Amino acid sequence: MMDNKTSSNRHLQLKGAALHQQKRCVGAVRLPLTRQADFVDDFNRIYQSIGMSLKSTDSFGARKNPGDANITEDF
Repeated sequence: MMDNKTSSNRHLQLKGAALHQQKRCVGAVRLPLTRQADFVDDFNRIYQSIGMSLKSTDSFGARKNPGDANITEDF
């Protein structure tokens, strides 16, 4: 499992998106650390013709409390 900390020991807020096919959620995607909106826009532009789309969520794999080992996925 990946630890959500940088080398400077700061806690990262990872962003995610729900993968939809024909308006039905079929999976989850972890977004890149930068330019998440561009990634989602590009994905949707490229794959809309086959009925696939991404919808951003607030977080992905983020810990509720830094010491909490329970991972939450908001999908």
